[in-house]
Amino acid sequence: MSKKIFFSFFIICFCLCNFSYSQKSKTFVYVDISSSNNMLDLIQDSIKKIIYQNEDDFILFISNGNNPLISNLRSKFEDNLKRIELDFFKAPEYNFDIELINQQLADNNFIFNLSNNSADTRLDYLLNFHFFFDEDTYLDFNLDQRFIKKLLFCNALYFDSGLHQDCKVFIYKEDNYEITKNIFK
Repeated sequence: MSKKIFFSFFIICFCLCNFSYSQKSKTFVYVDISSSNNMLDLIQDSIKKIIYQNEDDFILFISNGNNPLISNLRSKFEDNLKRIELDFFKAPEYNFDIELINQQLADNNFIFNLSNNSADTRLDYLLNFHFFFDEDTYLDFNLDQRFIKKLLFCNALYFDSGLHQDCKVFIYKEDNYEITKNIFK
């Protein structure tokens, strides 16, 4: 009898641990709105959908020269999204943004213990990155190499073999009044 109770308890604990592990994720959203004036409503709706569909921890980073808008609270991110329509946004300073993003990822426990991270290790959660760009800017500045890979590499999420197994990267490019979504590999 006690073996059955122990076995049942073990199975329940195992299932709960697996369920809680599979539910953990963190979401980072980067927005370059400086040259995307035509599609602000669609971009805002896309960002809201990403954040509302996930109950994860999140960081919303809206680039603005050396004065980005950053929020990680659900109560404040909508205020920052509303500012997209009201403010004039400067072109990103990509290296400056990478430094600030790295700081935000560390401060919000998205990234830690980088020295132990490798292509073969598992993270305690899934990391989702969403990047919004104007397509011309994305192509002209080679942002997949100069910005996205650089950011991922310095956070031990990109290796010679490719993207870390617990990291997903989505790139949204605005062009001709539509947004296309691509998966980064």
